[in-house]
Amino acid sequence: MNISLSDLTLREKIGQTAVVQSSTLINMEFNNKMDEYLQHNPVGVWHVCNVAMQMANLENVTGDKYEDSAFYRNWTKRVAKCMNVPPFIALDPPNSAYATDMADLVNPPVVGASNSKKVAEDYGKYQALCARALGANWVWALNVDIPSRFNGVCIHRQVSSDRDTLSALSKCIVNGCQENNVAMTAKHFPGMDKEEYRDSHFVNTCNNLSLKEWKEGQGKVFQDMIDSGVYSVMTGHQSFPAVDDTEINGDYIPTTLSHKIITGLLKEEMGFDGVVVTDGIEMGALKAIYPKAEDLYVALLNAGNDVLLGVSRLDYVDIIEKAVKDGRISEARIDDACERILNVKRKIGLFDDVCEVEMSDELKNKIAIFNTSASEHSIILQCDKNNQLPLDKNKVKNVAILAFSHSESFHVDLEAMKEEFEQRGINVRLQRRIESYEQMHEISEENDVIIYASYVVPHSPMGGSGLFCDECKALFYAFTSGKSKSVGVSMGSPYVYYDYFIGMDTFVHALSNRKESQIAFVKALFGELSFDGVYQFEKPWDKKRGF
Repeated sequence: MNISLSDLTLREKIGQTAVVQSSTLINMEFNNKMDEYLQHNPVGVWHVCNVAMQMANLENVTGDKYEDSAFYRNWTKRVAKCMNVPPFIALDPPNSAYATDMADLVNPPVVGASNSKKVAEDYGKYQALCARALGANWVWALNVDIPSRFNGVCIHRQVSSDRDTLSALSKCIVNGCQENNVAMTAKHFPGMDKEEYRDSHFVNTCNNLSLKEWKEGQGKVFQDMIDSGVYSVMTGHQSFPAVDDTEINGDYIPTTLSHKIITGLLKEEMGFDGVVVTDGIEMGALKAIYPKAEDLYVALLNAGNDVLLGVSRLDYVDIIEKAVKDGRISEARIDDACERILNVKRKIGLFDDVCEVEMSDELKNKIAIFNTSASEHSIILQCDKNNQLPLDKNKVKNVAILAFSHSESFHVDLEAMKEEFEQRGINVRLQRRIESYEQMHEISEENDVIIYASYVVPHSPMGGSGLFCDECKALFYAFTSGKSKSVGVSMGSPYVYYDYFIGMDTFVHALSNRKESQIAFVKALFGELSFDGVYQFEKPWDKKRGF
């Protein structure tokens, strides 16, 4: 089967440009209205997120009826049968939050620390296979914004902050993913200014780089992604006044609304011929400018975006059809967007018979082997000032693991580290945080080694990346006893050492909270693995004070 632009009605072409949340269709399916809705509103992209939980809530059931990946695949196939054009099924990088039988992959910084193109390509491949196991064919990754410790929203989402390494490894990830029939996305164009600390989820942020600076840095990364054939680019909500200094309500226009940046720079000057998708259009940066959804939709399409992520109005197709007929949007703009979408759908085989992928034991075993290998080659020794390592397993009888994170699940995740110590006959005390000087003294007296394990990542919880409240208060008590027997490890942000633990004598970067990274960390402590990971991020501790 193949479908060309001429085979589609105007409404079908318009429908290709909309991303609808899975919850919308689930509610309709539950009420036997989905077929009727999709026939009249043939949307081309669905965002799959927690379908199983939503369906279970509607039917008021518990247990595993809707919890495995097969349910997701079957649901996407069932909905696709309602459509004349095979849909994009899109998601953020797949993980076990979607289905109970999913295998989690290590985090991108682990891929960077391994410093291996083969690891990067395999990472892309397994992202694709995990996505397909859920019935998806479009992944809204890869983050290629050049990160810095000021960009809290970017921390822990890229493989490196070095321009050339970021490009080289990201290209491998893209190739690994797209060779396995899943479209990859480079985001968030045009990238962040390294000194912009704000978050576009809430406000309009700004990239203040000159065009020359941008082309030599962040722009080159995006150009490399385009030249290597990435199928989609996600636009961010940050302003880029070096290219478009138009002002709206006293502020520079966000990239997502800028024809000069999206059409002029990205599509025409840089030659990107794939699909341009917006970041979530419900974010504060856009709502402040266009509170009315219908005005926002028209402005986004006219700027050159081909797919709008987060369309909440069920009458979206009606809104855009009316805008085309009254001349606010040209049909040529709709045709251009639709043709780009159809081209990518052809490239990933949506018009062909592509074999189904199951989350089989064999696939999960391959991912576990990949995670283990990548983790074992990515552990980085930041410092060991007093030659504490390797630990002597004959002298270590008791270990305390202290968790520093606002993630409620991190304390549970650390059971993998606890078990790895226990397998060596070591008694382990696992604790969320230190609560007093007296408790710190007690921990020091009772243990031979104290592990300070931190996990700081964006939006866990919602907001910036850092420690605050009780997690920060616990740092007052840290190191007041037992400093010489303490080892710090970051399983999240690569900047935690500089921000909170720079006074530690021994510190390690593991860069992932996955169990394979925890196990590799413990092995490295005892000298069973080499610390051969490569630190791929800026090193503020090498700068002069005031950096």
